[in-house]
Amino acid sequence: MGRFARTVAARASGGSVALSRLWPGRADRLIIAPHDLRTADATRAAEIYAGRFVFAGKIVTCHGRSIFDLEPPSEDWEVALLGFGWLRHLRAADTALTRANARALIEDWISNPPYGRPVSRRADVLSRRVISMLSQAPLVLGETDNKFYRRYLRGLTREIRYLRYAMVDMADGVPRLQAARQAARAEAEASRSIPARGIC
Repeated sequence: MGRFARTVAARASGGSVALSRLWPGRADRLIIAPHDLRTADATRAAEIYAGRFVFAGKIVTCHGRSIFDLEPPSEDWEVALLGFGWLRHLRAADTALTRANARALIEDWISNPPYGRPVSRRADVLSRRVISMLSQAPLVLGETDNKFYRRYLRGLTREIRYLRYAMVDMADGVPRLQAARQAARAEAEASRSIPARGIC
């Protein structure tokens, strides 16, 4: 995306300063977490904690293994898993246990991202994952230390960078526009200008 397109996208999202600063470098602070407007179900948090991930009519049980290492039963299931929309269910439960579970799952992703899977690199999945990570940042970062906070921001910055590159290969149309909107929104809500920790 060229400088003009980035400027237009930033102005449309109201974040021209953060946009120009985030793409070339990395974020030192998350300024704001956008609201996730999708419906959340706190009862699904217990399923996720128990290692049962139910998406697109399919169930996968972890049995103590990383959910990201298991073979997905369908592409739709994999898209739902790698889009991280399930974090909203953990946030709806809002307990110390669900916050710890969310951090553990995010830490697992940051440490071992399955980028060998084509679905994980698709722009639509990347954009959903970026917005989910931003929206659910209060859940994940609420009771954490600076070390994890910085790892989270590095992981988020990495996801935004991959999204930017994935958009280059997308055909013109609604999916590309949605990915560009998500990228602009993500970049508008992260900034490297203030190195202090915290979320407004």
